[in-house]
Amino acid sequence: MKTQAIKKRNIGIDILRALSTLYIVGFWHLFTYTTAFPQHNNALTYKLTLGILGTFVLISGHFIGEKDLQMTKSDIAKFFQRRLLRIYPLYILALGLFTTLKISNLTISLKAALLISMFVKPAPLTLWFITMLLLFYFISPLFIHASKTLETQQFIGYYMIAVLLLITYSVFTKMLDTRLLLYSPAFILGIHIAKNDINISIGKYKIYYLAALIISFLLSFVTTPYEELNAIINAPMVLLFSHLFFNVAKRLIIRSEQVRKTISFLSYSSYAMYLFHRPIYDIAKRIYFPETPAAQAVYLLVFCLPLITLCSFMIQKFYDIALDKLNRTFRKEAAITA
Repeated sequence: MKTQAIKKRNIGIDILRALSTLYIVGFWHLFTYTTAFPQHNNALTYKLTLGILGTFVLISGHFIGEKDLQMTKSDIAKFFQRRLLRIYPLYILALGLFTTLKISNLTISLKAALLISMFVKPAPLTLWFITMLLLFYFISPLFIHASKTLETQQFIGYYMIAVLLLITYSVFTKMLDTRLLLYSPAFILGIHIAKNDINISIGKYKIYYLAALIISFLLSFVTTPYEELNAIINAPMVLLFSHLFFNVAKRLIIRSEQVRKTISFLSYSSYAMYLFHRPIYDIAKRIYFPETPAAQAVYLLVFCLPLITLCSFMIQKFYDIALDKLNRTFRKEAAITA
């Protein structure tokens, strides 16, 4: 059983989420809007990006795994309601902006809105990640239950059956977005270590851990003509690096109150930053964009990135206020009819 201390917010995880979001928004995607730094996309930064996205997935699985979810209709309904209200409306708003600004076309956006684009690819640029997370949330009650009731070996066995079904679907239809295969192990690991209160110590097995990291990293450079196999080859690297980042982050201690506030601000804004940074970049470019690549990079970093952060905070804040009012209305109505 989890204690309140375990469930308490961890500043290290907030740091990880904040820095990871800044990396994706302020580096990996930012430099696709200018030719100032074409070398930003290389073999090493690409692998780092996979690991960072895997870390987001593992964190999501871990937080879901901490939920005290019972396998009853009412509990599962409440679980889905909370997750969908927290994520889906802003996701739909982002899809609308992506479509309006022609970052995504209408067909792709409609499939994403129905959460089928990962099974009937292509999925929308950038927002594919949220589509994938929403799918993971839908299956998470099954894995939470399995994690509580099955031995680890059985748990892995059932997961492997699910992977084989996905591979079979992909081979026969060629419609699966194989990033499901790449990132699902991190989500499942997050659930399992949270639900079973597992602390996988790196220090105790650091030699074996380091060897596994190096081997998985080197293997990730192996490519084949098969998307499914490439995803499976890369999955161990993503899993190990995401677990490493997570394990290191949750042990961090920040004593400066100002730093904690800054990290909390960025962490709180991170979901909206991920959803809306491309539309804001796009609109900012349409309004004004310098001619030289160096000036473009300065404009994107000094003006656009802070603008994205501020707008994202405001979007998330206004949405949370509206959601809180909606929940209070529902509770009042329920109290009246009770």
